Amino acid sequence: MTNRMIKYREYARVFRIINVSSLAAYYPMPVKATYAASKRFILDFSRAIREELKKDYVTITALCPGGMPSNEEVIKAIDRQGFFSRLTTTNVGYVASKTIDSALKGKALYIPGLFNVLLSMLGRMVPPGIIAMFIAMRWNHAQEHSRAKNINPSRLRAEAISQSVPSYPRTYLSKRRQNTA
Repeated sequence: MTNRMIKYREYARVFRIINVSSLAAYYPMPVKATYAASKRFILDFSRAIREELKKDYVTITALCPGGMPSNEEVIKAIDRQGFFSRLTTTNVGYVASKTIDSALKGKALYIPGLFNVLLSMLGRMVPPGIIAMFIAMRWNHAQEHSRAKNINPSRLRAEAISQSVPSYPRTYLSKRRQNTA
């Protein structure tokens, strides 16, 4: 897709691309292993292709947000995952605005939220095995908490995976439907 987009740019102007990765790109994540690995690919791809295309006036910004409260289901899943999950969550509108600002400034990376920036640094300093163990303990705690509240653990796992599926707030979809009607 990136290759196709570049073909349609105006060569006289700087062309900016934003790729959405995740804070999960910095960690091995039990339960969300495929999600974390795919987000790591996006981050590394963005960094590499940015260097390749620099001479052609193309900038690529990788966005690495934490939790994004994009709809009610995701908000409930974030709450069930506990304190750390809520700490990494950032307002969707704020993230969108600051991501565009970062892209316009030509920045290679944007991680919203000071706590998330600190976590990404920690992810580079702490051995991956220790991080994976901590994340697994956190997920196990969330699953035990869900059992205590009679929430099916497989539903919790499905909610964690569903957070990787792009979704839009209902208000956005409602406005969009009204404008097309």
